[in-house]
Amino acid sequence: MSRLALSALGALALAAPLTACQRSGTAAPPAAAPSAAASQAAASAPPSAAPSVAKAAASAAAKAGGHGRGGPEIKWAGPIAWTDYASGLAEAKATGRNVCLVLYADWCPRCRELAPVFAEPDVVEAAKGLVMVRANSDLRTEWMQRYAHLGSYVPRVFFLDPNGTVISDIKASHPRYPYFYAAGRKAELIASLRAAQAPAGAK
Repeated sequence: MSRLALSALGALALAAPLTACQRSGTAAPPAAAPSAAASQAAASAPPSAAPSVAKAAASAAAKAGGHGRGGPEIKWAGPIAWTDYASGLAEAKATGRNVCLVLYADWCPRCRELAPVFAEPDVVEAAKGLVMVRANSDLRTEWMQRYAHLGSYVPRVFFLDPNGTVISDIKASHPRYPYFYAAGRKAELIASLRAAQAPAGAK
């Protein structure tokens, strides 16, 4: 094959967008691009949907009361005091603060990229007035059905009022996945965290 043809094929490979894993398991993600191109593409890459094998494993683990992960557990380092959904809503109702709810999965590469962003100082500062809740979506706990109509992809970041209702006008800019905040677009996440700050008079 000529050098010109190889060059053309390489250009096509780099232009191919990263795609989400499909639940049916019929579509495989494209081969990884070189690191510089991959880093740029990841900033706007769509979130992931669970493959069928991971879904089945998660369901079995949830029934057994296990962690439900389909990969190494994501480490959520940093000073943010994460809490669970029930405790978070109780705190929100008691204080009048709004909630940032992060639904993730351990097998999801976009979730793994997003987790350390929440440990960065400017994000921590923007989150100070909120009750911070995160949950592994593979555990499929009953309360998650309340938000199921808003998508099954991960990660999803919702902003809730103290009653647990989604604040509908605070979303990401992604045209297809409105609750997906890419790790490479930290400014968008910070803007939403600030927009969701508790109203004046909160305890």
